[in-house]
Amino acid sequence: MDLNERLAARRKELADEADRARREADKARQAELEAARQAAQAKAAAEPPSPDPMTLQTPAKKAVDMDEGVELLRDAVERTTKKQVAIFCAMAVLALIGLSKDILMAVFWAVCALGYIAFTLGTHIEDIKRSSMPE
Repeated sequence: MDLNERLAARRKELADEADRARREADKARQAELEAARQAAQAKAAAEPPSPDPMTLQTPAKKAVDMDEGVELLRDAVERTTKKQVAIFCAMAVLALIGLSKDILMAVFWAVCALGYIAFTLGTHIEDIKRSSMPE
């Protein structure tokens, strides 16, 4: 064997060893990744599931609360006197008249009418709540 053949054989052996070492390192890395994945799955399986925030308040309770609010509003509207309704209607008519004359006047009377009816109903709702609470 001459020197060139020996060098070629030695290079081939070194390349084979490097390839074998690379494959073993890849296998070891894959085994580590698999072990880490399995550990994460085991940890996730061991923890109790977190409660779903959407199920913390039941929809039935929301429906009851909404029905209660509608009932309260209905009672407040029933307590509204004819005089209060007449005042609200007068402001609404002034707002409609303002539409033909001046937009700013229409906006003013519309805001006044909505504020008045909101204040009136709010007062009635507070009275209903106070009267229904046991002392």
